[in-house]
Amino acid sequence: MANLMLSTSDAYLLAQHRGFDGSKEQLRMMARETPQVLEKQYGLAYSSTPKFSRNARNWEDMRPGDTPKPAATVKRKPGRPRRTDSTPAPAPAKTREPAPVAVATPAPSPKPGKAGIQDVSELAQVLSWFTREVEQLRQQLQQVKTQKTVPGVSSQAVEQLQSENENLKAENAALRDKVNHVQQVLGIMDEEPAYTPPAAEPEPTRQRKTKAAKTPKPAARRGRPSSKGRAASTANGLDPNVNLALEAIFDYNSQSGLSKEDKWAVSYPVMKDLLKQVGAATQPKIKQVFDARRDEINRHHQSHGLSSRHNRVHGDRSISDYIQLKA
Repeated sequence: MANLMLSTSDAYLLAQHRGFDGSKEQLRMMARETPQVLEKQYGLAYSSTPKFSRNARNWEDMRPGDTPKPAATVKRKPGRPRRTDSTPAPAPAKTREPAPVAVATPAPSPKPGKAGIQDVSELAQVLSWFTREVEQLRQQLQQVKTQKTVPGVSSQAVEQLQSENENLKAENAALRDKVNHVQQVLGIMDEEPAYTPPAAEPEPTRQRKTKAAKTPKPAARRGRPSSKGRAASTANGLDPNVNLALEAIFDYNSQSGLSKEDKWAVSYPVMKDLLKQVGAATQPKIKQVFDARRDEINRHHQSHGLSSRHNRVHGDRSISDYIQLKA
């Protein structure tokens, strides 16, 4: 036997008959949030495919046997009872009509006003609930599809990681710009002196340089430069030890048969490492030499094909393992 379908008003009356002491709105909320408890305690269930109309029967009575029954009708035999002198004649028995069953009686049409507002509110709540359910099902379906293709990896997690990666890249670029700006303001150079392309020269000058490049390079020099060079450096106010280290790098890179990977680009860390052998030199002194001999350093880097990031190929190796200064 199919269960009875009830309107909201009928379902509320039936729930009160079965012990529910809340409001009609609380009954609707229980149907949305804890339908199992509602069915277990009060024998009511809200339809999974509700109809949105006035007095729509969206409630199902899961315990039709517990529905209030009409009062029993008094049955009398035909004929009048005998009268006695001492007993007054009983009043004619009135047949009691059966009380209408709440579950079967359609609720009267609500009057416009508060009832209409309640119907609209109920409809909005039901639509909101269905929207949440559909969204949850869509997410679960997406997770199932992802698990079928890549076990153990959620597409949502991948998208989140990709988004975080893009954000980190943007933050990294912004921080690099800030660091470069601060370095420019403070007058601090990059890790290696930046290469500045030389100005265009006349064609005869280029030909002379090409011929000069074919001449054999001098052997690597180690130790002190000539006394003239040291005297000139001192006269110019440049630190002689910094010039000594710079000349040693030039000579080392100019050795014949030396591969590009074994050469060293001129940089602050490299110069500081070399100068530890003869006494530490401050960065301002190194910067003075770099500024005074910038063109020479740029030409040296260009001739050997060394970029500002070249020293990364050396890893943890130190230039002091290859060049020894003689103070």
